[in-house]
Amino acid sequence: MKSFILFFLFFLAFEGVQAQRVKPPCGRSFNADSAGRGIEKGFRNTGGPPVHLSQTCYNEGQSIGAELRSRDTSDQCSREFDSGFNNGFEQLGYAGSECFNRGDEAGGAWLRSNARERNTAVVGNECVDEYNRGKSDKTSNPPSAIRKIVMCYETGFDDQFFITSTVL
Repeated sequence: MKSFILFFLFFLAFEGVQAQRVKPPCGRSFNADSAGRGIEKGFRNTGGPPVHLSQTCYNEGQSIGAELRSRDTSDQCSREFDSGFNNGFEQLGYAGSECFNRGDEAGGAWLRSNARERNTAVVGNECVDEYNRGKSDKTSNPPSAIRKIVMCYETGFDDQFFITSTVL
């Protein structure tokens, strides 16, 4: 019973953190990646939407990124965003300032959307291979190695439930 209560409290805390990032339905799968790519576009004015796109979530992300940029135009915020972007892309698991955390969302979205698009030039062969393996697995069996590669696998595994398109 004690472990159930701890799990439930962890779940509530995790859901609270997720709720602070982007609003539903932009919190999972390609919707979250659309929002994350929008954050980068709004903050840096670089990048663009992923191939598999939720326009609503991309627009929401753009608004979040642009609003952050208008509130904090400092070089420090830009450096923290860049550091967070790398953190999210490599799945290092750190947290920091709002600029860092928004960069983390954008970097994670960059990783997941490029794995989904099978862009080996950006994410590498191993990531794309694990995405494909996750997409075809019937039960979750992620690799127990590098967090970035685990995320590639989990993206593929989740996509089989969230994305029904034959394009993927």
